[in-house]
Amino acid sequence: MNIFIIGGTGFLGRHLLPKLSSKHHITVMTRSKVKGEQLQSEGIDYALSDLSELDRNSHLVRKQDVVIYMAMPPIKMGRISGKYIQFLKSEIKKYLLNTIAFTRKHKAKLILTAGTSYRTSGNEVADETWPIERYGLTVAGAYYDELVAELNEERTIPFIQVLPAQIYGPGGLFKKMLDMNQKGRNIVFGHGLNKIPRIHVEDCANAYAKIIEKMPVYEKYIIADDLACTIYEFHSYLGTLFNNKKPRRIPGFVLKLVLGKYIYLTMLMDCQVSNAKAKSELDWQLQYPTYREGLKATVDAYLKKAQ
Repeated sequence: MNIFIIGGTGFLGRHLLPKLSSKHHITVMTRSKVKGEQLQSEGIDYALSDLSELDRNSHLVRKQDVVIYMAMPPIKMGRISGKYIQFLKSEIKKYLLNTIAFTRKHKAKLILTAGTSYRTSGNEVADETWPIERYGLTVAGAYYDELVAELNEERTIPFIQVLPAQIYGPGGLFKKMLDMNQKGRNIVFGHGLNKIPRIHVEDCANAYAKIIEKMPVYEKYIIADDLACTIYEFHSYLGTLFNNKKPRRIPGFVLKLVLGKYIYLTMLMDCQVSNAKAKSELDWQLQYPTYREGLKATVDAYLKKAQ
């Protein structure tokens, strides 16, 4: 198949490309000519375009069978204001609408990426039948929910929803956390007793590869590992791998004061999810069933590269 990837030069994308390029013809959209030439040296085509201009440039791309949307606007560092959230909402809506227009022109199937924004309490476990609840930074993607409802009603574009948990591994934004721990800094904001679903980047990329292989249109899949853990447990084990002391807790009100309510609410999200549907329907097997195996492999790879 001809597969067009939006967001293919990101952390997840770079792990996914090798899993697809041996079986399919891949084209990656990028704004960077340097990144494009690097892809070309690896035998992967690229389309030099911004997502806001993708619809106008669609004639420059060969006929596509599948479009994979994994793009996210860059999140600035520092305090997130309500005004900035409105900007993000506008950007995400524009990205999605242009992706839809591009997909329609190519009469392609579409794989949409969102996240596991569910609200659970106690022993509750969310699955794909639960409604998305947006709070904190996730409110920026509210248009995604409107779009999915329209696509489900119209059924004019065959599409699949992929909802990855928080992705970690040796790279991307997670590298900053690894860098901090190597310097002996291990911090948890708030009590850290809330749970956030997680998935190692390799396992997440394998799930996408399975979805491409089976192409179960109009389905939705949560991509997460097997074990729910608290933020404190995750950071505590990460610190152990670097021979650090237990994480230092920073009061939540400090986070709210410095970075604003949106990041504060995001850090306090409590969510447990089930990966049963993805495992049973996609024949997807986890290389790293829990954060413990995943973090061990991540830190080993990080330290090996640093040598």
